[in-house]
Amino acid sequence: MLSLKCLSCLSDKSWDDCKGKSKSCVAPVTDDCIKMYLKSSSEELFMRGCSTNDNCDTNINALCRDAYECDIYCCNGDDCNASTATHISGVLLLSCALASLSISFKA
Repeated sequence: MLSLKCLSCLSDKSWDDCKGKSKSCVAPVTDDCIKMYLKSSSEELFMRGCSTNDNCDTNINALCRDAYECDIYCCNGDDCNASTATHISGVLLLSCALASLSISFKA
């Protein structure tokens, strides 16, 4: 079985610290690439690496238990966790939705 390659790093600054840090995952122990953002009251953590499917669930992942915010993206393909999509907060998303609704009702 061929092993999956995922970007792998841990940073308290940004996703940019992960550029070019790819590694081969151990098959079949890990079957997904993971991209995870954690925020506690005093820290932020940006993580990419190899994972099991169970760790992709915020309700099961032990790192999410004490986090104020926990976003997880999992995928299956070489370096599929390399996307540079920025983190979007739920408050920002809700604000945009409400603004859109108020504009449509005024029209």
